[in-house]
Order: sequence, then C-alpha cells, then structure tokens
Amino acid sequence: MSLVELLVALGIFGVVITVFMSGVVSMTRDTARALGVSDSTTSARKVLDLFDKQVRYSTSVNSPGFGAAGSTSPYYYVEYIGPAQAAAGTPVCAQWRFDRTGRTIAIRTWTDSATPLPSTWRILATNVRNAALNPPFVFAFAGGSLLSQQLTVTLDIGPGSRAGANVSTTYVARNSSVNSQSNLDVAPADQVSDSPVCRSGVGRP
Repeated sequence: MSLVELLVALGIFGVVITVFMSGVVSMTRDTARALGVSDSTTSARKVLDLFDKQVRYSTSVNSPGFGAAGSTSPYYYVEYIGPAQAAAGTPVCAQWRFDRTGRTIAIRTWTDSATPLPSTWRILATNVRNAALNPPFVFAFAGGSLLSQQLTVTLDIGPGSRAGANVSTTYVARNSSVNSQSNLDVAPADQVSDSPVCRSGVGRP
C-alpha cells in the first residue's frame, strides 16, 4: 500500500468514525432527554395523585400565600383540612410548601388539635421550575356558580431548561361550601381567607 492510499484510507476511516460518533452523541442526548421527561412526569404524577386523594374530600381549603416574610419569602404555601381518618377521630390537616430557592414541593401533616404536632417535611418533587408569577397553587372561593372550593395545581418540573413535565389539574373540594371556615373573605375582600384552617400554632414559617 502506497502512502497516498494509506492517507486516503485514514481519511475515509475518519469520516466513518465522525459519523458514527455523531450518532452515538445524538442517541445519548435523546436518551438523557427522555429519562428527564420520564422522571419529571413521575414526580408530577406523585404530587397530583396525593392532591387527588386528599383535596377532593377536604372540608375547607385556605387561599395560598407566601411565608412569614411575605412576597420576599422563598416559600409558598397552601393548607386544607380533611375528615377524620377514623370514627370519632380528629380531622387531619395538610400543608404543602413550594420552595422557590430549593425548587422543591413538600408536604407535612398533623391532627387538628389545640397543640398540633406537624410531621417533618416530606419532599415529593425536585427540579420544580414554577416562577413567582406562576405559583403552583391557585385557589377559587366557593360562591356564585361554584358550589365548592377549588384548588388548581400547576407544576413545571424538569432538569434545568431541558424538556420536562408541565401539567395542571383543578380539584374540587367536594365537602366544602360557601359556609366553609376558610371561605370567608370580607374584611377586606382581598382573595385571602379571613379565617384560615389549620394555621393556628403552625403558621407558614
């Protein structure tokens, strides 16, 4: 084999290797993207399934809001109270927290008593990309055409700016009504519950 033939063969081999590696890199990126979407969808489904099990049977839902520091707080909350889990038992409270800094969705629960003892926070979703102008919890008071309170949960979950899960579901609190404690909003009418449930002794830290 002459030197020219060797150089030509190496050039062809280099082109083949370049095309092959480009395909491998493309497949790797597609696989990573698919795994990211799958993981994000799984996290979103886990959160939405729990809301579905709890909010639908709740008797009163608070209007969502920020933590103790107001709009500068990294946390955004919503609470609701459900029926007792056993006959003659105590109703159960649930509080969800969206951490804008840590980009997580977490929940804690406690029985509605004079001395509540909340559980530790349980993180159910990471890589949550909801912005301040697009919070994950949006509440609708009962009244007018709405016979019950409603809570819309919108989740944008994904690694960085890559494709992820962007889902939204509205839940109707079937056991709530215009007479629910947290449905009062008259002093002033500012879309904030005048008499929130489950907040006494716990708050929104």
